[in-house]
Amino acid sequence: MSASSTCEGEVEREFDGYTAILPTVSAANVAQMAVDMIATLPSFSLHSHLSIPHVVDFVGCDPTACNQDELVGRIGSSLELYVNREDRLVMLQQRAPALNGMSQTLSEECVKYLTDRGVASFLVAVGFDLKERCRSRDFDVPGALPNIGMFCRKESELPFAKPDLPPLTGFPKESQGAEGVFKYMSGVKSAGNAGHICNAVLPMPLCGLCLFVPDGANLDWARMLAQGIAEILGVSGTVRVPLSFGQTTLSDAERSIFA
Repeated sequence: MSASSTCEGEVEREFDGYTAILPTVSAANVAQMAVDMIATLPSFSLHSHLSIPHVVDFVGCDPTACNQDELVGRIGSSLELYVNREDRLVMLQQRAPALNGMSQTLSEECVKYLTDRGVASFLVAVGFDLKERCRSRDFDVPGALPNIGMFCRKESELPFAKPDLPPLTGFPKESQGAEGVFKYMSGVKSAGNAGHICNAVLPMPLCGLCLFVPDGANLDWARMLAQGIAEILGVSGTVRVPLSFGQTTLSDAERSIFA
């Protein structure tokens, strides 16, 4: 990744004490959509675009990279870094997952990049596809939706822990509690790099906001997750759906909630 450095060659701790928001890559990409919506809040601004040349090549809009073989070991777009100075927040959008088993390395590099620059805690946005999760007998998914819960590894160390937030449900009983859920998340395979991010930040205070997503309602649920994250972190304003989302095929109802 590109980096700003001091005269002595040390990395500048530009985000000293900040909290970082990281999205996981899920089947429905709900967490990534939520980050795009959080970025519409006035207090957030695009800081820079990052790439990781020593880990994976940057593809961008390369028209020749049109098949799976050519994309192996590369990423589809650069990482977008957003900053909210007022609330001491930084947000890293992982718009495309690394391919060919590179997601763990990508997650570790992202976390290292942020911690080297002073980030003190992380909030990992997780969007699980409810239909997929229900196929497992290990899950007892509650009927009351939406179901937003928070889990954390070191709850006492989190500056943004919200005591009245409902407990995380829908996980195996042995996974309840901060350590249990954290351990369980580290073993999740079908949720993209969710487990890899958790493994990469084990020494750090970590909070995760999880949203169970019903099939076919990704946009509305992503907005719900985005607003929940903003409220937990104390960011003022109402999240919006970026106009760029209009380039996809959406229903009239979905178009009506655009920014």
